[in-house]
Amino acid sequence: MLNLPVFTDFCMKGDDRKKSADREKKGMAKETYIGRISEAIDVNAAYDENVKQLLADRQILSRILKDTVEPFGEMDYGTISACIEGTPALGVPVMPGMKRNDPERIELEGIDSEGRERIPGQRSRIRGEATESVIVAEGRIIYDVRFSVSISGAGKELFLVDVEAQNNFYPGYKIPSRAVFYCARMISEQMDTEFDGGHYDDMKKVYSIWICVNVPQYLANTIVRYEIEPGCIFGQPVRIPDGYDRMSIVMLNLGEKEECSAEARSLGLLYILLKSDLPYSEKRKRLETVYGIQMTYEFDEGV
Repeated sequence: MLNLPVFTDFCMKGDDRKKSADREKKGMAKETYIGRISEAIDVNAAYDENVKQLLADRQILSRILKDTVEPFGEMDYGTISACIEGTPALGVPVMPGMKRNDPERIELEGIDSEGRERIPGQRSRIRGEATESVIVAEGRIIYDVRFSVSISGAGKELFLVDVEAQNNFYPGYKIPSRAVFYCARMISEQMDTEFDGGHYDDMKKVYSIWICVNVPQYLANTIVRYEIEPGCIFGQPVRIPDGYDRMSIVMLNLGEKEECSAEARSLGLLYILLKSDLPYSEKRKRLETVYGIQMTYEFDEGV
């Protein structure tokens, strides 16, 4: 996969680079990753590879996680961003069985040992879990954006997350069926790395989050979650101990207009990024003023 500087230079035309450079000269402000990449691919934002580049930004991911992963619902975006952990670089093939602490696993680009950005807004694209999964006799799947998140508290919680962008809602199968397979693969890959046959409780929960761009009207501007829940078939219902809640599928279904609800900010944000036909200057303004996306950061000329 192309890294950030190569991809940005490749996509930006001369005029785009000049506009970006002009903005940086004013007030000594530099463009953040999302500021550069969104302008560079504005016209073709819905193309598969371009969507992945946009979704790899920590600011965008933190807003998606807030609306889709329960523990993050009450956190601010900065805290969520700091919970995103770095592991293998995106696009690097990794065979099942590689340990999470393998020396080849690398830290998030631009992130310090505690998960904080070294320079606010700079080089904020994540390097996540390996996006390619290969298991003998099961074939290969390639995830769009894959990473892990951790929450420190009484005990450190770790979740594995896959974010997929889906343009075609009717590809010949039901999207949730594919999402179930992706979750199952992320779980099976944990055997002998996160847990073994004697310690199934060490299995990490997985999330497969699907951003569906073109959906039927009855699903427009909805967020739908699929989970495993117990149901009592016979006898008096009792509280069933934890242990079954190991996978969650979430579908963010974009509509034909911007969703402005405070309970689903990610829908409006993704609409502006992927579907809106507003001029780029207007998109940029809404991303900054409505959704709090940092498009530039101040820097010291002497640095």
